[in-house]
Amino acid sequence: MESNSCVTYVKDRKDTKALFKEGINEYEIQCKWLEIMESEREWRTEEGHRVRILSPGHHNLYGGPDFKDALIEINRSTFRGDIEIHQKAGDWYQHGHHKDKQYNRVLLHVVLTQEKNFQGAINSEGNIIPTLVLPHSFIEKRDNPAKEKEILNNITHLKIPPCIKQIQFDYEVLVRILSQQRVLRRLEQMRTRFREVSLDELIYEFLFYSLGMGTKYASLYMNLTKLISYSQAKIWLLEDPRILEAVLLHTIGYLQKGVAQRNPYALVLEDIRKQHELHFTHIDILHEEKSYPVFSVYPQAHPAIRIACLVGFLSKMEGQLSEFLYFLWNQSVTSDSPWVLWEQFFHTHHYYWSYYNTWEMKRNPTPHKLIGKERVYSILGNILIPFFIFSIQDGLWGEREEKVWNVYYRLPGENNHWLLKKMQAHAEFLFLRRNLLFFEQQALIQWYNTGCSIHPQCIDCPWNIRAGINNIVLS
Repeated sequence: MESNSCVTYVKDRKDTKALFKEGINEYEIQCKWLEIMESEREWRTEEGHRVRILSPGHHNLYGGPDFKDALIEINRSTFRGDIEIHQKAGDWYQHGHHKDKQYNRVLLHVVLTQEKNFQGAINSEGNIIPTLVLPHSFIEKRDNPAKEKEILNNITHLKIPPCIKQIQFDYEVLVRILSQQRVLRRLEQMRTRFREVSLDELIYEFLFYSLGMGTKYASLYMNLTKLISYSQAKIWLLEDPRILEAVLLHTIGYLQKGVAQRNPYALVLEDIRKQHELHFTHIDILHEEKSYPVFSVYPQAHPAIRIACLVGFLSKMEGQLSEFLYFLWNQSVTSDSPWVLWEQFFHTHHYYWSYYNTWEMKRNPTPHKLIGKERVYSILGNILIPFFIFSIQDGLWGEREEKVWNVYYRLPGENNHWLLKKMQAHAEFLFLRRNLLFFEQQALIQWYNTGCSIHPQCIDCPWNIRAGINNIVLS
């Protein structure tokens, strides 16, 4: 999305009536199409086919055609397939549907207008898709003020942000572009860092960085990788993972606090650290007791738990870190839900959960997981998938890039990013469902970072939707 789209709206705001005639978006056309749908009504396509819609199918809110599994009668023969709707007939090619196999089941292409040079919609198999141009009455009915007001009320109810109204192409395309920008930004960070460190050191640093995303401790984890390199961490992991755990917890001051509390597990880790005569510069982040809030549920955001989790994950490593990650990917990608294997590897169990949670010490009969699924999805989507794409593009790994993207587009959402609350109005209109996929959440975050955060002065900003409604005047 252009970063100045919101400014354009503020400077050159169309009145509502003009918006309906000139800038009607595809979602409105789809809703209107459902309103006028009558199984008895016969339509005539541009190719001369007689068409009746026996059933419009289900409104597809995900990727692919707008309506799935419709029942259509064409020249008195009944077919089951999909329906795609556009403003202009040429959007079929503009959006790349002629190359996309998802649109090979489309039986009817419904449009508002058809350009003079449009020769018909063709799918990736070379088959011609009948095009139905909706009659002028479809638009002319909007000249009725009462009807316009009803439509406007529907839009107001949906809380459509003004920047969405200006988009003149598929929202699905926009969402994918924005989510890809997030991945490519991380990929470039990795490429820049790879000029200075080895591949294993690179992913080691970014795994640590992933622990701090979305928390106030983000810079802490990167400082830890500067103090303790991957090569040194690997030596300790092979000897006893508790060595690395002790050193990291000592470095952030958490171990000292446990020793002062005479916590038995902290005393064990302190003995291990002294036994190996390990002394590292202390990073002071515990300025006061409130620095580590105590909660009764997991996952937690404070560093001690996440460090213990990462140490547990790294302790499962076989061979070099990068090769181990490639191996896990090859094992997981054969599953219908590839992220399940990553959940198993990152869901590190710890018998001494109470040490991290309450400063008390007892060996729990049932071990607890140190982080939840949502944090695993965040690590996978923000760090590992960009790492795999980077490895492919730079010739370091022989996997196919589209396989990685396919997993990315199916990855469940983490659902807890604070920016998603600010983008709630956008989410309600774009997706119309409660649980977003990970890439959709990333798209909303990117949208905010490149637009909304830069131009908060929008007249109809969704943060202040009621004020925007009062400014709308029907002519």
